[in-house]
Amino acid sequence: MDHSKATGSGVTGSGCPFAHGKSGDVGIMDLLRVATAKQHDEAENHPFQQAFFAGKLPRESYIRYLVELHHVYSGLEARIREAAGDVPELTEVVVDENLRESDLRDDLEFFGTEPGSVGPTPATETFLSQIEVMSRTKPIALLGLHYVLEGSNNGSKFISKNIRRAYDLEDRGVKTLDPYGSDQRQRWLEYKTRMGALTLSQTDSAAIVEAAQLMFTTMGLISADLMPEQLQDAIAC
Repeated sequence: MDHSKATGSGVTGSGCPFAHGKSGDVGIMDLLRVATAKQHDEAENHPFQQAFFAGKLPRESYIRYLVELHHVYSGLEARIREAAGDVPELTEVVVDENLRESDLRDDLEFFGTEPGSVGPTPATETFLSQIEVMSRTKPIALLGLHYVLEGSNNGSKFISKNIRRAYDLEDRGVKTLDPYGSDQRQRWLEYKTRMGALTLSQTDSAAIVEAAQLMFTTMGLISADLMPEQLQDAIAC
């Protein structure tokens, strides 16, 4: 998952203070940017993601990746909707335009593939179980998961150019990667503003950060599950 440096990078220590986002304090967006840098880089540098970024995945692997993303997004978005009644902060931050399930469904329909036509990989199955527990025990943490996916649009907008060229696509088939078009920067700014305006306890901030780290790690594990044989062979040589 590529935030294209929009989330920045850095090094965090175990004593990183979790604040309420007031003037002079470290806000949640800065905490997320710094505390997820290691996991972000590890996910981004996975050979599967590198091939994806360059538009070098076999077409069938790209489609399979969209199927897997549908499992991830539909599962997470469902949990956010379910928990929002008790935790309104979820839909204060994640508004309708930030939902990607319908875009994924449209992209897959373009390729003649049904969402759910292939079951989730082991990494995704584990993730779906984790978010089921998270939605019951610490639903505010779902924001950390969504932050990673929403932030990835900053990089995927540029990646979509390579995907369009590689598979001879226009808009359909790549809508998930470039949902906002020329409005991407403004939409990300609005998202960050909504997230940054939340009043969060130290416990809530810590839970959101931990969930974001989990999301990056999960994307790396999903990448490993989906590695095409030819990429595996190339790495082994």
